[in-house]
Amino acid sequence: MVRLISLWLTTIVCIVSLGSPTMAEEKSRPVVLLFQTEKTQDSDNALVKAATRALKTYFRETQRVEVMIFDSESPTVERAILDKKLSADSIASYSTREQKIEVAKVLGFDYASCAAIAFDTPKGIGKKILKMDIWLADVNAGPKGIWETASSAIYSDTDDMAIDNTIQSVANKAVLEVTRKAFAKLPIISSVDPTTGDETTAIGGANPPEAKQRNAGDYSSKAEASVSAGNLAEAIEEYSDAVNSDPFNGPLRIKLAEAYAQKKMFKEAFNTLNRALGIGADKSLVDAARQRIEVMQSGQNASTIQEPKAENTKTEPSAPESASNTQQATQPVQISKKSAAAAAVAKIVEGDKLWNNGDPDEAAKSYLQAIALNPSDWRAHERLVVVDASMSLYGESRKALEQLKTAQPNPSDAVVANRFEMLRKIFDKSFAMLLDQYVSESDNFHTGKITRESYYSTIKGLSLRSEAMAKFLDALTIPPQKQPASIHRSLACGLFAQASSSMIDYLETNSTQSKDNAQTFMDQAKKELNQAAMLDQNKTVVKQVQPQPEPEPSDQGEDTEPTSFDSTD
Repeated sequence: MVRLISLWLTTIVCIVSLGSPTMAEEKSRPVVLLFQTEKTQDSDNALVKAATRALKTYFRETQRVEVMIFDSESPTVERAILDKKLSADSIASYSTREQKIEVAKVLGFDYASCAAIAFDTPKGIGKKILKMDIWLADVNAGPKGIWETASSAIYSDTDDMAIDNTIQSVANKAVLEVTRKAFAKLPIISSVDPTTGDETTAIGGANPPEAKQRNAGDYSSKAEASVSAGNLAEAIEEYSDAVNSDPFNGPLRIKLAEAYAQKKMFKEAFNTLNRALGIGADKSLVDAARQRIEVMQSGQNASTIQEPKAENTKTEPSAPESASNTQQATQPVQISKKSAAAAAVAKIVEGDKLWNNGDPDEAAKSYLQAIALNPSDWRAHERLVVVDASMSLYGESRKALEQLKTAQPNPSDAVVANRFEMLRKIFDKSFAMLLDQYVSESDNFHTGKITRESYYSTIKGLSLRSEAMAKFLDALTIPPQKQPASIHRSLACGLFAQASSSMIDYLETNSTQSKDNAQTFMDQAKKELNQAAMLDQNKTVVKQVQPQPEPEPSDQGEDTEPTSFDSTD
């Protein structure tokens, strides 16, 4: 009976969620330029990166903005330096908030944000406290458009996940508080689900929005005209735009490299050639361009070096160059399937290294590039699913999971089992963190450490995360022997959402009944999660009137059915 009630309540939550009106999805979100979290005493690079990633996650979860972490080597920054809107020295040495806001404004972002973290050990407590100070600025609003807040959480080093949990807690509280007023007038704009398996929309906001979209051919044609006119700075900008429009077009990158070389920017030229190789450009073409640029660097005449033919390109050597031939040269060039597959594998390897080095956000970008090169390679899709889930980006992980099903429609039973177990562990860890944060925030509210308004925003955010996790579970392919445990996980998600909804109702109405309901739902959610864990450990789950000793585990393997299961649980 308990299960039937829980399923019925979960269904109500889903219906309410699906029936909620949202803003038109064709609208775009404003973009926040997030600067790397500032280091202070006792903070290392790993802690700084983890804090920045957490802030990025929670800014996105507001569903009001997109986020891009500042990269001084991005094409957008390079173009701004070429246009003398920014200087290389200012990019390398900016330090004040005003300088960062100015950088964001020049680059065309709507908001800028940065945080600083530090440990503190107050007397009498005996434990460390992780503090975070964060500011968020509307770059076009002046001094009145700047919001600041501080957040803190006690760091208990009882397990390996303690510091990650603490970072997640302070980042979530900081973002909720600073965006409460800053984004009050911004609409919620839901992400658009992919319509086929070929979209790679799992991580958005890879580039700031362009004022006007043109294709690579348009940019390249204008760049060639600029080269002929001797306007190399303009040519570099246009070739950069062409590369951004068609990032896997090797010949365009080679042209950009040669434009850099003519401007005597040889470091940028060689870096561009290396990137061309990285996306699978024809090696003979890259080598010839490199030789020409080296000759230019030495001050000799590079015109004597012959341009080799690209692989799989059929051209008549005696044919004169016509206007139509010139136009074709500006069109995107398709690399061979073999080259694309090899380049995709290289991107997967690069992503694995980034992930192992503690940079999952950059790893996700590499996997996305691998998918763009070779959408049929299911390994990149699977890695993207896992890395997104590991960052608690369950909405994006679910989209990547749907794409994985298209790339690998009929995986073997062993693959399904291994994949599920890997994702199940990540899910359980995330849900445990969700429960801990709910309890911690409730304690902080009832002891007066946080305001009612702050607590309200936090609970609302936790509810959205639990719903995203429930949808992720629904998208998973679950081995038959794991179905009973997964049912309990789904019920736990639904009950968590119900507890959050009841608590929100209590905060709005002061209804004691709503508060009691929240506690009841939360207690039941914990029981459901415990029952799922028992089933995974192959322990019997039996509903009993009086407490009884827990049965010993059976001698069967981990993936076998429980010895008995009472359907009334």
